[in-house]
Amino acid sequence: MLRALRWLKKVQAADGSWENEAFTGLALLCFLAHGETPQSEEFGMTVQKAMQWLSGKVPVQGASHGYANGIATYALAEAYGMTQIPFLRQSMEAGLEVIVKGQQSGGGYNYAYGQTERWDLSVAGWQYQALKAGYVAGANVEGIVAAISKSTKFLKDVAYADKEQSWNPNWYSNSSPVTDGKRVVVSFASAGMYCFDMDGKELWKRTDLGSWQHKFGSGSSPILYGDTAILFCGPNEKTGRNFLLSVSKETGKTVWEHDEKFGSWGTPLIVKHDGQDQLLLGTQPMLKGLDPKTGKELWKCDGYNKYVYASPLYGNGTVVGMTGYNGQAFAATLGGKGDITGDRLWLHPRATQRVGSGVVIDNHIYIVEENGIPHCYDLNTGAEVWQVKKRPNGGKTWGSMVYANARLYVLMKNGSTLVFAAGPKYELLATNKLAPETATNSSLAVSDGEIFLRTFKNLYCITQK
Repeated sequence: MLRALRWLKKVQAADGSWENEAFTGLALLCFLAHGETPQSEEFGMTVQKAMQWLSGKVPVQGASHGYANGIATYALAEAYGMTQIPFLRQSMEAGLEVIVKGQQSGGGYNYAYGQTERWDLSVAGWQYQALKAGYVAGANVEGIVAAISKSTKFLKDVAYADKEQSWNPNWYSNSSPVTDGKRVVVSFASAGMYCFDMDGKELWKRTDLGSWQHKFGSGSSPILYGDTAILFCGPNEKTGRNFLLSVSKETGKTVWEHDEKFGSWGTPLIVKHDGQDQLLLGTQPMLKGLDPKTGKELWKCDGYNKYVYASPLYGNGTVVGMTGYNGQAFAATLGGKGDITGDRLWLHPRATQRVGSGVVIDNHIYIVEENGIPHCYDLNTGAEVWQVKKRPNGGKTWGSMVYANARLYVLMKNGSTLVFAAGPKYELLATNKLAPETATNSSLAVSDGEIFLRTFKNLYCITQK
């Protein structure tokens, strides 16, 4: 430590700086952490010159100044707290005012204190350090306590600091949580798989699942099966694993793993066929059936030729797979082992874009494609039943179809919910809209007569009056 401080002393500029505000702040923090002040015998003059130079530069100005102002203000706050030298207070409080005013509504910060959706965790960390040190030092800055509170919540909520590929900053909350009424399991993609109790207390986490890197982000949600939680980990486009993971829902410890060559955005589906539980997993090019207790492959069916966004479907002994981006759709009869491609009932060679999943009711498949056009297909033949050519007034959707009380619900990107009759006769029963400028990529959820809608900004609960 002394060798490092002596080197810093040696390379300090004549004006008291180390090249710029950020480096000077970091160097000053090193001396302060060692208990050095202007009264120190060996380093006193070094510390004093650094304090004087830095106090004349805070608040830091210029492009992408969030880093520098946070670090420099933190250093001055620590210096003032230790020494109570009057000239440090004014600069410290000026830097803190910039930090308080530059905080985003969610508690984060970006490089230039901009009020945008983008934030940087390392920038936010330095602002938080400055706020805490300033508060402890007695800074008189309006809003500092509230800013500390918001920063604390922000840093607690953010579990992953590294960059993860995505086309859009609104695409990171793609996975849906799952609950058994006692615990909630959720995937935060590269940040890991977490389990909480119903009061929000963390029970366990798995942060060893690797980095998931794909230009379209991730999308698969965890499911519960018996005493286990199962999650498809991925997709990874070039490097990294694509694998299905089963863990104990009590402890988070691994029960089994199943590797795949290609990734998926769809959520696996548990079904019971001929008295046997099966896990349906769709990854290009195969729809597969696995034993959910062991991860052992039971059968596979060729048919996926594009990105697998939608989850597999099942009904009346038949499995259905649908791909996105002009890809295929197909159905096969269950009952065979190994490669059951020969048991396919039908194959649609090309559709438009399917992101959300459909649903099988009786002998029909219902789904709304991304372009907003609803479809009803005969489960056994694949024949189009509804023959809808023009989309209803709801725009586009990535939402999945939800069946409840003989109705089909789908949430559109503009916040509208389309309600269809669940039957071979096409009937659009209602179009329910939220506030203007609403945006969402999610699916709605139904529980005990209540409908839950998640948008980019709000969570809604809809019920009868």
